[in-house]
Amino acid sequence: MLTVDVVSDPAAFAALKDDWNTLADRFATPLHRFEWFEAGWNAFGEGRKLATFVVRDGERVRAIAPLMVERASGFPRLIIIGNETAEPNAILYADDESLAALTNGIMRHRVPLWLNRVRDDSSEMRSLQSATGARRGPFFANPRNTATARISVVEPWADFEKRMTAQSRQTLRRKLRMAERSGSVRLEVVAPDLASVDNQLQQVFEVESGGWKGRNGTAILSDPQIHRFYSEYGRKAAELGILRLHLLWVDDTLAAVRMAVEVENTLWELKIGYDEQFAKWSPGVVLTHETIRHAFEHGLSGLEFLGRAEYWQRHWPVETEACSAIRYYPLSISSIAALTYDSWDLLARRIAAKWSPQRRRFLKQEEFTDPS
Repeated sequence: MLTVDVVSDPAAFAALKDDWNTLADRFATPLHRFEWFEAGWNAFGEGRKLATFVVRDGERVRAIAPLMVERASGFPRLIIIGNETAEPNAILYADDESLAALTNGIMRHRVPLWLNRVRDDSSEMRSLQSATGARRGPFFANPRNTATARISVVEPWADFEKRMTAQSRQTLRRKLRMAERSGSVRLEVVAPDLASVDNQLQQVFEVESGGWKGRNGTAILSDPQIHRFYSEYGRKAAELGILRLHLLWVDDTLAAVRMAVEVENTLWELKIGYDEQFAKWSPGVVLTHETIRHAFEHGLSGLEFLGRAEYWQRHWPVETEACSAIRYYPLSISSIAALTYDSWDLLARRIAAKWSPQRRRFLKQEEFTDPS
């Protein structure tokens, strides 16, 4: 018989690690592993309460929803641990039966649920829709701008390059020639160990924060919680031997950086940044091209960009997968009050974003020049 418990004690949460990662192996992504959520709770848990839903069959863990409770103007809601990273949300389950027990258990908790990035064509989305459809209360899914992009390695590098548009090939050759006029260009791929990881991550973070992201307050070093998350997760990834830092050098100057992890023969990008003194030749784009080439030449099976699919990624023949933000409000006075508050808050933020010159400049730069 399947039972559903809510784990709110940090010690009980930590005790789930082995069972958690056994389930995570089924999904073959770093975003499902315990280390990701442990770093997320340590970085973002202040002022919040753990509410991790666990489905068990006797002593065996069959499903996990890594959630926590936050309060917005006094109204509680369930969100994914590590929501601030804006990565696709992960729910773990052994099979459809345990997933159904999990989503129904979440609905019975009668607290509004916010999940910002659930893959549209997934068992999780279908189970959430089914569980909410059996109950009274508003359910919303908003697919706006929440796709994620990937590249699959299924052919030789030369054939992959041929599938790029002629314009993209020409643009990348031109950018590389411009880069080479600045000095000797080389890609270095580093797999830090625990002794070196802190210094190497700091080097990456400093480059990432040195440009427009630092000025706009969106860099890792601009936010103590984000900094703590990527520092702690980076150390955990280094301990596991999966952390990869891709460094694009021009002579002895670091022009662009990428923080990633290699899991199940796939590279998963976490952060990218560049030195603005080289902006005229888009070092982030050149780094990405050389990273993709490296993946092909070293036998990887794919590259996951994570984050949100962006315009600049169209230089390469990427595949995209749509995600939706979902909101569920159980039928109760407090929940409907929360819905009213959230609706007005969303409207106010959209109006502010629409009329903010800084936001317009940020979006234009993010989408149409170099990667963030």
